[in-house]
Amino acid sequence: MTHLMAGVDHNNMVREVVSDEEGNIVIMDYLHNKVHKGEMLYISKVYLSVADGTTVYIRHVSGPTKYLHSEVIIETVGQWEFTSYSGTTYSNDGTIIPIINRKSDSKYVPEVVFRHTPVPLVLGTPRLNFVFGGGTNPSKSISGSFSERLESVFAPNLDVLVGVTNQSGSSQYVTFTYNFYEE
Repeated sequence: MTHLMAGVDHNNMVREVVSDEEGNIVIMDYLHNKVHKGEMLYISKVYLSVADGTTVYIRHVSGPTKYLHSEVIIETVGQWEFTSYSGTTYSNDGTIIPIINRKSDSKYVPEVVFRHTPVPLVLGTPRLNFVFGGGTNPSKSISGSFSERLESVFAPNLDVLVGVTNQSGSSQYVTFTYNFYEE
């Protein structure tokens, strides 16, 4: 598809006007167009059993030339504390999480690197801290709700650590999903 122009509709959702292979004009949500262009990505990591009082971490480091635009979704049961940090040092960088492109045949190579289970040596400066969930009901935390689609934008070469601490009173699973693109 060929990009013609961008605009904003009455709901403040960014739309793009594109033309398809046959020359038809199509109005498409900005993120939907990113999917079609092969530039919308995601990662997912499941921790199957996190003991009460234990913190698990996901780390991302933006690439050297692009801003990372991301939204994190955390799904679990019980009460958890979310904290993100910048400036953390590590005794172990963690294991690279494979990045999945939402367009299966895209050749796009992202700059950002996501890692699970890094070992912090010294935690950095807290950026964001909140508690979510409670009881035994499934809980979910999203950094931008669907109706808003607010994302966080991280500058090039920025290292951010996200930790969630199980406060539910028993072992629980937790799933991290990041939807993201770079510009």
